[in-house]
Parts: sequence; structure tokens; C-alpha cells
Amino acid sequence: MKILTSTALVVFAFTLSACTTSVNQKSSVEVPTQYQVANNLTTNQQNIAQWWLNWNDATLTSLIEQGLKNNLDLALAQARLEQAGAYSNYAKADQGPTVGVSASSTANRSKVEIPGLYDMPYTNRSFVYGGVSASWEVDIFGKKRSDAAAAYFQALASQDQLYATQVLITGQIAQSYFQLNAINQQQIVLQKQLAQLKRLEAYVNGRFRAGQVLASDLTQVKVQVSKLEATLALIPAQRDALMRSLAILTGNNYQTFSLALASDYSFALPAIPSSGQPVDLLNRRPDLKAKENLVEAAAAKVASAKADLYPRFNFSFFGMGGRINLGGDIGSATANAGMLGLDVQLPIFTNGRIKSNIASSNASLKAAMIEYDKNLLEALVEVENAYQLQLSLDNQVNYYKQAYNYAKTQDEQFLVLYKYGDKTLGDSINATIEKYNAELTLIDSNYQASLNMINLYKALGGGWSQN
Repeated sequence: MKILTSTALVVFAFTLSACTTSVNQKSSVEVPTQYQVANNLTTNQQNIAQWWLNWNDATLTSLIEQGLKNNLDLALAQARLEQAGAYSNYAKADQGPTVGVSASSTANRSKVEIPGLYDMPYTNRSFVYGGVSASWEVDIFGKKRSDAAAAYFQALASQDQLYATQVLITGQIAQSYFQLNAINQQQIVLQKQLAQLKRLEAYVNGRFRAGQVLASDLTQVKVQVSKLEATLALIPAQRDALMRSLAILTGNNYQTFSLALASDYSFALPAIPSSGQPVDLLNRRPDLKAKENLVEAAAAKVASAKADLYPRFNFSFFGMGGRINLGGDIGSATANAGMLGLDVQLPIFTNGRIKSNIASSNASLKAAMIEYDKNLLEALVEVENAYQLQLSLDNQVNYYKQAYNYAKTQDEQFLVLYKYGDKTLGDSINATIEKYNAELTLIDSNYQASLNMINLYKALGGGWSQN
């Protein structure tokens, strides 16, 4: 322990304070000023944060609200945030002094007696002690500040990961909901199509018995019937699996959870939202904010590692007071004492430990920056891809609607022609089957367009709230 005067300590601290370590970091990605596809595509301002409200679907809104309240993945992310926040508070508190007190008290009563020779009276003795101790590591080179900063940015990253989990959960709930509606509609159409195929099978079988068609013609229809029955056999399991998944996502009991599905669900899409500027993603997407905060945390760890090259200073103080009573004629005595010290630790030889730790921290920072740049580029591309695909899917839906309308018209026309003898029953049934094929394709196209609209909102950073 080396004792220095107060003036010497102050001068020494100010002299060394200029050596405080710092680390600079900057992304290598140049964010474009505008999007390639999405730029000026639309000026439609929508609720990006709560994008599900744009569907005006009460069931969808209710499911997502349940998920945001009860989902276990969100509860886990919240617990991790609380853990990171507590550690951040600990690291911040570690910058301050530590003060403790101690006390002790003893008492005894004794008597010395020699039978027949000597008999002393009882003697009462007591001892009372109290002390105060304090210590404080003066953070001249910023190691503790860097450790606290690293913990703080880790906590911010955990907070952003919670928001990113919200984005993921809201998207999964909507996707499962739309997929359930699509499967429900497909099952209804497939059952109608199967009924028509069985009519066709009976018709071809009759013609086969009459010698008007070959056995291969009948076999061909039977193949179609069996394949369609095989498709329908899987749908209940797929639907129930989605229902259970939706129950878990919304925090419900999967054994009692149920959902009424409309057979005529419209898949009415909201208008394509405005993209804003690419730079908006930096603050809008929580996954990017999380990566950015992890870069800051890694930079703080580099600064902490570099601070190990410099001395560490620890002030300590100890004060005590006590009273002892020896009893008898001796009486009592009191004592008070205090001590102030400064402990200085300077690394001289560490066998490369500090250098290796700095190199490791620098590598971690480099990896964090690369990961941030990678995620930023991917985020920009996700927006471009989602907008372009949405435009294509909207066009595809319109074309499939036309095809379905044409197929319905053809079905009606063939039925009339069959009644007047200009078409066979087989022609009419095949036209009906073709109509159902067009309807199935339209249902799938509507689902794909809805799914990509969800991805578009997610790409723009929608689906989370600080509340």
C-alpha cells in the first residue's frame, strides 16, 4: 500500500486522464438516397406500426392483440431484456464507491477463587468496537465506463430484439390466419371438384360399358379421382396443425382453441404503402437497431480491453473506534483510528494476455460491424424485392380473376350447350372441373399476395411498438 498526499493524487489523475481510451466505428455501407423499385411508387400513407389494422379484419386484429399480450416468445424476450437491464444497472453501479460498516461487542463476568486462601470479587469486562470502511476504484482510463457502456448497449440490443420478436410474431400470426382461410376455401372447392370427378367417372364408366370408350379412358378418370382424394386426405391434418400453431402464437390452449372461418373470405388487400426513404430503415427496423447497438457494445469492450494497458487506482479508507472496560480498579479505555490509502496496479508482464484480449475484442468488433453491414444490405434488398413482387402478385391476381370469370362463363355455356345436345355431359363436367381449377389457382394467388404484403410491412419495419 502506497500513501500519497491529496494534492499529489489530484495532479497525477489529471495528468493521466488524457490517456482515456476510445474506439471509433463506422459502417462501410453507403445507404442510397432512394429505392430502385419502390421510389415514388405510391404516396399512400398507412399505419406501418400496426399494419394489421389496414386489413379491417376484426378476427385478425383480435388474434394479433392476443399474441402481443400472451405469446411466450415475447415473454422470453422480455425476461432477457430485464436481465440485460439489471446487468447494465450493476455495471453502472460498479463505477461508484463501496461503503461498509462493522461492529462487535463482547462482555464477560469472571471470578478468581482459591478455597481457604484467596477469594476475589466478580469482575465485569466488556469490549465494544465499531468501524467504517470504504473503497473506490477511480476510473481514470475509462475501463469501468467502457464496461458500463457495453452493458448499456447490450441492454438496448435486448430491447430491440424484443421489438424484433414482435415483428416476427405478428407476421407469423397473420400468415397462419391467411393460410387457414386459404386451406378452408381450397377444401371446399376440392370437395366440389371431387363430386364432379365422380360424376365424370360414372359417365365414362357408362360409356365404357356401352363400348363407346376404351378402358384406358376410364382408368384416366379414376387416377384423377384417387389423386384428388389423396390431396383431400391431408387437409384436415394441415388445418389442425395450423390451428394449434395459431393457438400457441396467441397464447391460447391448443386443445380448446377454435376459430370460425368464412367460406367466402375475400383476402381483400390494403393498398401498397409508401416506402419512405432508405435511411428511414435505420431507425424503423428493430433488427437493424439491435445490430447497431451490438456494434456499440463491441466497441466499448475494445475500449475496456485497451484500458487494461494502463494503471488502476483504488482508494481505500478505514476508520474505527472502540471502548474496553477491564473492570476492577483498572477502569476503561477508548481508542479511535483511521487510515487512507491508495493502491496502484500497473501491468508490467502479462505474457501477452492483454494484447490477446485486445486482438480478440477488435475481431469481435469487426465481426459485429460486418454483420450490421450485411443485415443493412439485406434489409434494403428486402424492401426492393417485396415491392416488386407485390406489384407482380397484384397483376397475377387480376389475371387469375379474369381466368376464373372466363372459366365460370365457359361452364355456364357448356351446360346450356349440353342441354341442347351440342355438348356431351363429359364436356359439361370437364368445364365445371376447369372452373374449380381456376378457382383453386385464384385462392392460392390471393394467399401469396397477402403473404407478401405481410413481408412488405415487415421489410419496412412494421409490426412493433414500444408499448
